[in-house]
Amino acid sequence: MRQDHSRRREGFIKKNQYYILALIIVLGITVSALLFKGMSLYGDDFEYVAFAPNILAGNFNENLNVFSIRLLDDYPMAFMIGLLGYNNIAAGMYDLVCYALAIPVVFLLARRFHSPEAGLISAFLFAIYPSSLKWDTTPSPMLPLVLLISLSVLLYVYGRDRDSVILYSLSGFVGFAATSVNPLAFLYILMLSLAIIAETIMVKARHLKFRSKPYFYFIGLLTCLTAFGITNIFLANGVPYYNLLFTNRYYSNAGGFDEIFYTNTNLYFYIDGYFPYGFSSVVYNAALFNIGRVFDGLRQIYFGIFSVGNIIPNDVGLFPYFALIGGAALAYKKRRAAYPALLWSVFLLLYMEFGSMSLTHYFPIYKLMRFAMVAEVPILIVLGIAIAELARANWKKHNIGIILAVLLLAALFLTSIPLDYYYYIMNKNSMYYNIAAASMLKNISSSRSINVYAPTLDTVYMDYYLGYSKNVTMINYGNGNYGTIYLPNCNQIANGSYVVIPNTVSINEINSFNLWGVNEQWAYDPAICGMRLYSNLYSKENASSSLSSVVDLQNSGNLYYKP
Repeated sequence: MRQDHSRRREGFIKKNQYYILALIIVLGITVSALLFKGMSLYGDDFEYVAFAPNILAGNFNENLNVFSIRLLDDYPMAFMIGLLGYNNIAAGMYDLVCYALAIPVVFLLARRFHSPEAGLISAFLFAIYPSSLKWDTTPSPMLPLVLLISLSVLLYVYGRDRDSVILYSLSGFVGFAATSVNPLAFLYILMLSLAIIAETIMVKARHLKFRSKPYFYFIGLLTCLTAFGITNIFLANGVPYYNLLFTNRYYSNAGGFDEIFYTNTNLYFYIDGYFPYGFSSVVYNAALFNIGRVFDGLRQIYFGIFSVGNIIPNDVGLFPYFALIGGAALAYKKRRAAYPALLWSVFLLLYMEFGSMSLTHYFPIYKLMRFAMVAEVPILIVLGIAIAELARANWKKHNIGIILAVLLLAALFLTSIPLDYYYYIMNKNSMYYNIAAASMLKNISSSRSINVYAPTLDTVYMDYYLGYSKNVTMINYGNGNYGTIYLPNCNQIANGSYVVIPNTVSINEINSFNLWGVNEQWAYDPAICGMRLYSNLYSKENASSSLSSVVDLQNSGNLYYKP
């Protein structure tokens, strides 16, 4: 009876899998739209959108700015900006498109490895994964990278199934194209290259027929490499393969000003990042029967997830805990369908922990938690297969496996959304000051050129929201910190200039954090310089009082005019 019910359920899923997938995509896009971020403080957003004016004007060139060689970031983002204007929607639209397209790619991979159920579960997990939602509407390379590298693997897997030189070649082409989004794509090129070589060795050892078609993967790589080499001739002042040469130099620790200057060698970095909550402490105290401390630990975890004021900002939520348990269970049960995703994730995680950025010498790979997104898809496929196996389990009580699977998916969803909401609120608050100032200055500069002095306002965001207007000269002052310019005295501020000044409370907070050290008297009393209030740029209701004052620092100030 239970087997008949299970067959009917699997038949229903198989028959309606594309409709369910469509609902998952709609769910993901809906959540993304409701919590749309745009320009943000937690990435290199401005580095990509800053090329938009040159790209749109047709005078873009690759240069010593490493972000200038990220062509499949720079050009699509510029296209969106040209289409939608210099605003938050345009800034995040390319990543939203990549996020939506990556969901069916994850589905197809997990379905190929296991079943339609695993495909749908993995696609759902990808759609609600905290990292996916954190970066899905910001100008970042992470979702475009995830889409391309996952698509490369999918083409390779389908190439094996169909013994197709076209699919193998496309896999290589897409894999190398992904390097123009982010060099982490080279990990996937290495992984698939090793898989091809390992398969050749195993075939030879077993005296089986040699398969040459997988080597068309390298034909695809070389084809894309050649295409970028020719492109570089036009974009890099006649230097072919500039993107490849510059990438190697930048990540080789050569010590020049245009090379990466440090990396994190802490081997606990990704362990702490993947397991951000103190469950080990809870288990330890439970073993010692310290019931009070157990409840304190659980209470901290609860408020760390569901309270915006106390939330522990992280990129992964509870997903890795269950992925680890699920992966171990699949390995123990010898579920061969999960082996490709298990090996895929283990290889990437080990390389990110111990691998080298340089080909000529050992230089530990740069560690940031957002880089862990290169391992996101295989980890979620492992978890998706584990949950699908759980739902299929033949328990004594009817449907208990399905109930547990649904409860687990609901728990992951409900604990992921607050993390995204945290970043949404932080982003909204931190950008409000810039957006309000830019909106006011746009109106002023529409008819004439103006100078703007902006202590504590970040000019890279202001420039974007102003559309890189040539009518506005934006001068940012950090009072000598981090190589910035000192604030001017009254006589150095030209008449006819506009000055954005934080309110007194925020200046005192800034000084207490020793971030800027705003000590000029006119910052406290603009009238000393003959400046008069032009417009308020801040009201408390536009910021969340439950967030830290550090976020509020970037949301406070007024616009003054010096006649």
